Amino acid sequence: MKKGIFIVGIATLILFLLNTLYVLAETQKLIIEANVGYIINGKNITLVGVNGDEANFNVDGVHNSIQKGELDTISGVIINLTGLSINPPIAIAFVTVNFVCGD
Repeated sequence: MKKGIFIVGIATLILFLLNTLYVLAETQKLIIEANVGYIINGKNITLVGVNGDEANFNVDGVHNSIQKGELDTISGVIINLTGLSINPPIAIAFVTVNFVCGD
C-alpha cells in the first residue's frame, strides 16, 4: 500500500514539474500599430515603422529590423513577422516572451 502511495506521489510531482516547464513563455498573435507600445510580461514592444517587406521594432530600447516571413529575437523577445501594411503602418506577428521570475 505504501509503495502505491509513493508511486502516485512521484507521478504527481513529475506532472507538476512538466506543467511548470511547459508554461515558461507566452506567445500572442499581435496586430501592432506603429508607435504604440505593447507590454507583454514586462517587455515593451514597439513598431517603429514599415519599409517595404521589412518592419523596424524597438524592444526595451533595442532596435532591429525583421523581414516579412522571418523570425528574429530582439532583447529576449522572439518575433515571427507574418504580415505587414505600409499605409497605415501595421505589423502582424506572433510574439513570444519568456516569463521572468525573481525579484
